[in-house]
Amino acid sequence: MQALGRRARCVFASVELANDEVAHFRRRFDSLYGKCPPHVTLAFPFVSDPADREIARSLEASRPPVALDVALLAPQFEGGYVLLPVDQPDPWFGSIHLVLSSLVGVRSTQAYRPHVTVGRSLKSAPVSAMAALPRRQQGRFDRVVIEEIQEDESSRVIHEIGFND
Repeated sequence: MQALGRRARCVFASVELANDEVAHFRRRFDSLYGKCPPHVTLAFPFVSDPADREIARSLEASRPPVALDVALLAPQFEGGYVLLPVDQPDPWFGSIHLVLSSLVGVRSTQAYRPHVTVGRSLKSAPVSAMAALPRRQQGRFDRVVIEEIQEDESSRVIHEIGFND
């Protein structure tokens, strides 16, 4: 049962990137630039009953023992979005996606592919701008965030769980 008056929440793993090109790209092509950090969504937006502390307990119990260093691949354009796929993602991404999706009652899929969205709601691919992004870049996932999505789509952090370094 949906809690009355409750805003949508989302769970994501925040990524720190080694360069500024992605920030410049997001400023131009991502409506969420400045509202939430670059991230991989672990549980898609939901409005449901699980208490934040119950979600946090699940995250605490299954968080990686250390920060995850990953490579992000060249940008891809899919369905109006520009994505940076995670190369050879740690199995943690898929397993926590399934656990959280089940807990909060949102869709999950075996086709879940961890990626960082850097452009959204686009009618066509910004080909020249995409070509200016690195073909491969390093990123570090060092925390998971439970957010409440505000009316202007900005992120209000409800709970944050850091990984050990």
